Amino acid sequence: MDKAFVLALVLGLFLHGAAAAAPDAALSGKELFHYSDWTREQRSCAGCHPEGKGLANISDFDDAMLRTIVNACIRDALKAPMLPRDDPRLDALVRYLRSLKH
Repeated sequence: MDKAFVLALVLGLFLHGAAAAAPDAALSGKELFHYSDWTREQRSCAGCHPEGKGLANISDFDDAMLRTIVNACIRDALKAPMLPRDDPRLDALVRYLRSLKH
């Protein structure tokens, strides 16, 4: 087999797998909070924070800081790539977190 073809095939499979693991932009904040396909680890925000446990102090943070904190959790706890700062999924997660009763 041609090396360029094999490389293109492997790269295509890798990119397809990465796209399949990315949460759909149309998911609501609640769905994203419970979404467990961020990576192979099958973790979700709700896994660490069932029913919002441990999030009582989120009102101390403005939305910009909360986006930063959420992204840090996505990166560190979920072991997934952080979302771009202007990603609507990040805003949906922040809105959902704000809706939780603590």
